[in-house]
Amino acid sequence: MSLFIGIAPLCIGLLIINYLVHTIYERTTYKKAMRRHGCLVPKTMGKGNAVAYVGSYFSKYGKTFQTISRRKPEIYTMDHRVIQTALSLEFDKFGIEANRKLVFEPLMSDGLLVSDGMQWVHARVSVKPVFSGIRNSGIETFKKHVNQLLTFMPQDGWTVDLQPLLNDMYQDKSIEYIFGQSLNALLKRDPDEEVNRFVAAFDHRFLRGYDPEWKKDVALVHEFVDKLVDNALKQHNRGSPTNEDGNYVFQIELDKLHAEVLELGSTSLTFESLKSLKYLRFVINESMRLLAPAGLSQCTALEDCVLPYGGGPSGASTILVREGTEIRIVFHALRKNPDIWGFDTLKFRPEPCPAQQMALTEIAYVLVRFLQEFNRIESAESIRLSLESGNGVNMAFVNA
Repeated sequence: MSLFIGIAPLCIGLLIINYLVHTIYERTTYKKAMRRHGCLVPKTMGKGNAVAYVGSYFSKYGKTFQTISRRKPEIYTMDHRVIQTALSLEFDKFGIEANRKLVFEPLMSDGLLVSDGMQWVHARVSVKPVFSGIRNSGIETFKKHVNQLLTFMPQDGWTVDLQPLLNDMYQDKSIEYIFGQSLNALLKRDPDEEVNRFVAAFDHRFLRGYDPEWKKDVALVHEFVDKLVDNALKQHNRGSPTNEDGNYVFQIELDKLHAEVLELGSTSLTFESLKSLKYLRFVINESMRLLAPAGLSQCTALEDCVLPYGGGPSGASTILVREGTEIRIVFHALRKNPDIWGFDTLKFRPEPCPAQQMALTEIAYVLVRFLQEFNRIESAESIRLSLESGNGVNMAFVNA
């Protein structure tokens, strides 16, 4: 015992010395690397919640600034040049796994939305065929679901909440693209239906992250999807036909948009015909700019690297980013950047306006079908991981 008591202070002293030597070494190599690359430290925000008030902080600290969280820097940016570096030019130096794996791995395993490196490449190759048939039967499959949605639209101007209907419709079409069979959640409005319990559990789990009910939700989602997979495999083994592809704005400028849709006449709604509606695409792009569903993304530096802008008092110098540093990309602020969009960035202006073809084509199809069916659409209105209205999307439709 006396020997242990005598050694303990020595061990503690060695640990302290080791920590000090490591800290001095890290700081020395960091300063040398900064000088070598001509980097400066970005402006640092004081105490506060950067996420809650990020717009005002960009006005105060510039387009890129840092906060210190748990003694480590976190970089916030709305600078398109920094975003391009992290998400494109030096994509392999940044990852999402460290930020998402803890929350999403129980639900999604090591899939596309939670992995980095070769696992991400493998997952992307696996899901790519799901969306490859959008030019062909993708639209044909989608038509059926939109027609079902239209049966819930009142014809006399009464209000309907579109939000749950659209959520269910997109769940139906997504499952059919992937598994070759629809959930028919849109037609099964009873919350006790198994399919609606699945939809509620998936929505709760994916959008809200960890909470005390997460194990129950994840188990329900896995059980339901396992049944879909088993059924799809049985149909494939029997040679049964399946789906082989596996695959805010209403009042403003409505007359101009409606006129463009009417020019289609009896033309079939295909990928090409929807793509030809230029003003419709302007409206969709401008809506996504002002009210994008995903406004914040984040990644982690997988190795030491340099960002091209954001350092120093003016933000014009490079930044040395150490391995493990989190980069928070604020798309909401980027899409309202006056240097890009002008000084009236909150004004809806469709004309000045790349995105995933499948999503934009489906949005265009729904809007066109609404405008073909109804002469007038009126807002009856008085955020989670994915932005949506907390009061639903209450609209009134008046038949043509």
